Amino acid sequence: MKTPRSLRVGSCLARFFEDFAAFKRASGIEFDSSVSALESFDRFLRSAVNEPREIGSDVLTRFVRSLTRLAPRTRSNVVSVVWQALGYAIRHGAPCPALPECPTFRQLQVIEPYAYSQEEIREILLALLELPPKDSLRPHTLATLIALLVTTGLRISEALALKLSDVDSVHGVLRIRHGKFGKARDLPILPSTLDGLCSYLERREGAGMPQGSEAAFFVSLRRDRCGPSAVSGPFKAVVKDLGIRTSGGAIPRLHDLRHTYAVRRVAQWYREGVDVNTRLAALSGYLGHTSPQHTARYLQANESILLEAGARFEELSAPLGLEEGAER
Repeated sequence: MKTPRSLRVGSCLARFFEDFAAFKRASGIEFDSSVSALESFDRFLRSAVNEPREIGSDVLTRFVRSLTRLAPRTRSNVVSVVWQALGYAIRHGAPCPALPECPTFRQLQVIEPYAYSQEEIREILLALLELPPKDSLRPHTLATLIALLVTTGLRISEALALKLSDVDSVHGVLRIRHGKFGKARDLPILPSTLDGLCSYLERREGAGMPQGSEAAFFVSLRRDRCGPSAVSGPFKAVVKDLGIRTSGGAIPRLHDLRHTYAVRRVAQWYREGVDVNTRLAALSGYLGHTSPQHTARYLQANESILLEAGARFEELSAPLGLEEGAER
């Protein structure tokens, strides 16, 4: 089991912050991503105040201004965590002044979603297989990983977190142990998908990579777990070199492979005459969303590409033999 990241605090509200983190984790919420935000606020408090009653609007305004170097989305996330923690502290007896309304920032830029076509996926996979070093495991690691994202809709963090023991070759299931908010789930995959993963495992073993059940499934040439930057960098370079662009001229993202999976699945249901609303709960669970409403919004954001999906997507037969995940 993954060990929760410890919270290191020492301000006049340290006890309340520790209780807040424990409360969040006890509620089943993944809090590791919020630790840095709360620690940065705690450091600010140590240098700015001596006791809780001094944490007024002026102090909070200074803290918010100290975050101007951050991207709008990151700044919003930090402020949200801090305001939640302060609200918890006040409700549990911290003698702070009344908490002002949580500040808002300029509207974040809406990123244009993109659905890769079958031919674009083929070109990307073939290009990844040609990457250096020749005759090394790296090209096969990248191509297998990208093909898995296309055919299962996994988040990149979920795919990179896979261990050898998480691939059940007997039942054709992937075990996702730490999805978003710490949720675990089992994903059924088609035999052809499993064949592609097993083919990679043979190459992985032939390259002398660690074979213990706790070893990372996708490994780097350093024999350790493959990191996000080692995937996103080459992927973006390949997409750029192939000239793949959104309608607005931007280079599509790695995360758009997840959009592609969702759109392909729904487009297939439409072609089959299936009532999509009856399948959203299953699709939501497969994607690891917290509710079908999140999945519905996720697809609504792709409405324009969904309209053309039926014409663009046929059954994918990637060079690695991976196909779309088993129907839910």
